[in-house]
Amino acid sequence: KNSYAAKIKEKIQREFKDSLTAESVAEEMHISSYYLMHLFKEEVGMTFNQYLTKVRIDRAIEMIQSGNYKVYEIAEATGYKDAAYFSYIFKKVTGHSPKKAMFHK
Repeated sequence: KNSYAAKIKEKIQREFKDSLTAESVAEEMHISSYYLMHLFKEEVGMTFNQYLTKVRIDRAIEMIQSGNYKVYEIAEATGYKDAAYFSYIFKKVTGHSPKKAMFHK
């Protein structure tokens, strides 16, 4: 079953570093953003933005664990234009700052 939700998940996994919004993805798929968000939440169990954040933070954690990147580089590579905002989201999701995560690999 190649559902919209599956296609949306693939797109997020492929393009998470781009500025993706439910609206832009819905437009590209020729469906309404309301329909996309409703469908996605129903099939995936989280909102479009929650899923996008999860994919970005999971990637950030991989980058932190590699030990080769600075916080601002990870922020840029995971779709955050601003390292401070990235740090805020990272802490909100994981419970600690990216810097702290770097020292507790």
